[in-house]
Amino acid sequence: MLYKINLLTIFFISTFSIAQNTDAEIVIEGNTMNMSGKGNLSNGFWVKSSSIKKEVVGTDYMVENWAETVELHDVKNKSYKIPNSNFNITHNRLESKIGDDKKAKTFIFDKKNVNDFVLQNHLFVKKQIDKKITYVESLSNEVGVNLYKYYFSEVIEAAFNTMTQKKMGKDKIVIKTKYYLEKQENVLTELKFSKSGIIKSLSNSTELKKYIKSNHLKMKEEKEFIDVLHYYNTI
Repeated sequence: MLYKINLLTIFFISTFSIAQNTDAEIVIEGNTMNMSGKGNLSNGFWVKSSSIKKEVVGTDYMVENWAETVELHDVKNKSYKIPNSNFNITHNRLESKIGDDKKAKTFIFDKKNVNDFVLQNHLFVKKQIDKKITYVESLSNEVGVNLYKYYFSEVIEAAFNTMTQKKMGKDKIVIKTKYYLEKQENVLTELKFSKSGIIKSLSNSTELKKYIKSNHLKMKEEKEFIDVLHYYNTI
C-alpha cells in the first residue's frame, strides 16, 4: 500500500531540534500519525535552512529541483511518497523541505527507519562501507554479483594570493563517485572502473576477456559493466 505524506501538514512544538521530542503530526490519506511515537518515519530531526550565502559554488545535493517527490520504503516495507525531497550527498542522507527559501525548514530522515528510496529513477539502498551504513545507488539487481555507485563530495579550495592574503575566487563543491561490487550479501569491495578492474575483481577472467572483446566493449560506461556482470552471473 502506498502512503502519501504531505510535509506541508507537519507542525511541531519546540525549536528546530530532535523531532522525537515534538508533537508533530503527518497526514497520511486523511489520517494523522504522531511523530513522537507512532510510525516508522517518526525518527529524524528538523534543521533550519541557512539563509547565509557561503563563499562556495556548487551544491551538496543530487538534484537542483527540490520539487522532486521521493518514493521510499520503511523498515516494514511500507511505501511512502515524500514531496519536496532531495539527497544530500555530502552528508549521505535523505531530506525533505517545507516553506520558501527564506523560511524553509528541512526534515532529515533517520537511516534506521528507511530501507530504500527512489529519486529521479535512481534507486538508493543501504549498504555497509567501511563499517558504516551508507546510501548507495543500486545499478544492478541480480542473483549473484551486483554493482553499486557511491556518491561523495569534495571541496576544492580556491587559490590563495599571498600578496593580498585573500582567496582568488570561491571554493568549489565537486561531486564524485566510487563503484563497489557486492559478491557476498552486504559485503562491498571497491571496483576500479576499468576493463582491468572488472577482470581482476571477478573469477573466470578468460571468459570475461572473450566476452568483452567479442562484444566490442570499451568498459567506459556503467551500462557496459552492468552487461558484463549480467553475463558473469550466468556462467
